[in-house]
Amino acid sequence: EKVALDIMEVEGDKRFILLGIDYFTRKLWGASLESKSAENVIKALEEWIKVDAHSNELITDNAKVYCSEKFGRWCSENKIKHRKVGVEAHRSGERIERGIRTIREALVKQDKEEECDISRILLRAVKGYNNTFHSGIKCTPDEVWLEELAEVVIENDENGEYATKFVKHYRKTFVVGQLVRIAKRENLGNKAKSESGRFLGLGV
Repeated sequence: EKVALDIMEVEGDKRFILLGIDYFTRKLWGASLESKSAENVIKALEEWIKVDAHSNELITDNAKVYCSEKFGRWCSENKIKHRKVGVEAHRSGERIERGIRTIREALVKQDKEEECDISRILLRAVKGYNNTFHSGIKCTPDEVWLEELAEVVIENDENGEYATKFVKHYRKTFVVGQLVRIAKRENLGNKAKSESGRFLGLGV
């Protein structure tokens, strides 16, 4: 699995929130951090792994904490591939951006008596996110993660329909022996598509 990581600062507070989101199931994890140190990030990741998170690839920006020797060594020791991308490219991703937006909205809507209980607010927001229907996977992240709809994970693989339909044109596939119509040429223009006689005939 691929998990994207990002750290957001809590406005009006000296603490930070580490968010992790699985690329294919959209499962979200969150942890409150006292500081953006490699030690704190690693501790949070290890806690997630103890519960239910497992990943063979982490995707982050180029923040100092992720470029540290300590973080790199931890990834190597745990056989986790670490891929770093530019900040803008990373945060513009729909998956991680939606997670950040969900947590920010939860913090804004917090009750006054909960102002200092960031962990409680975070836990509730993450739980709500994971139990919310996502159009991309046609179910909730927890349903996929708990394998109630496990086939969705396959469909949302990096080579699956959902992952590729926005980056390349749809190409229908055929099986041996299937009867198809053969066009005279590839990449027909709009006019050519409306003309008669543009097919050579039938083929197998």
